[in-house]
Amino acid sequence: MTHKITKQELKEPDSLQVAFWKLVDYISKNKKPVIITSIGLLAFILAVFSWFIYNDRYEKKAQEKYRLAYGFDIKGGLRGSDHALKGYLDLTSSYPRSRAAKLAYYRLGGLYYQQDKYDDSILSYEKFLKSSFPDPVLICLANFGIGYALEAKGDYLSAIKAFEKAMTTYHGDHLAVIGNRNIARIYEQMNDIPKSLEHYKKALEKAKDPSQELFLKRKLAELG
Repeated sequence: MTHKITKQELKEPDSLQVAFWKLVDYISKNKKPVIITSIGLLAFILAVFSWFIYNDRYEKKAQEKYRLAYGFDIKGGLRGSDHALKGYLDLTSSYPRSRAAKLAYYRLGGLYYQQDKYDDSILSYEKFLKSSFPDPVLICLANFGIGYALEAKGDYLSAIKAFEKAMTTYHGDHLAVIGNRNIARIYEQMNDIPKSLEHYKKALEKAKDPSQELFLKRKLAELG
């Protein structure tokens, strides 16, 4: 059924037309501010679009450098480690804001530890942690890495704090076992047997792997 136009509707102007002519009238009376506003809006849109294009290219170039360095890293050996180290350092210098650079700091922490450069290892892991990388497992492992480096330096109390901090960042059973084993081992080296036993027991409570359970039970039997 078609809608019949009433006489009243014929007399009244269309609302869209009224709005359109009001807009035309406003623009004609305010040409300068309208033009300035339009140019500003266009410039803003172009700037945002350009930033997205630039950032995408930036991340892709950084990721390519990471892949090259990681390729040497997984090959291992002295030569591979040296090439990987140079690659990661070049990445963090050339593309410091990239996601790949954040991961490179994590990888550098491990490489420096393998080379017994414990201070450099700690510094790299700390840079990774400061980068706010959104992965709780890697954050936990980075804190473990700091703990291992501190332990290697003989700074046992600081190492324990690092291991404890690691376990507050991620609550998975497997990493809790590792963390408590680390702490128990250090207390054992410090000859604090009660504390060592306490953490070996905590590790055993979380252990699910038979080989881990066997190891922990043997440690408890030896120390207890």
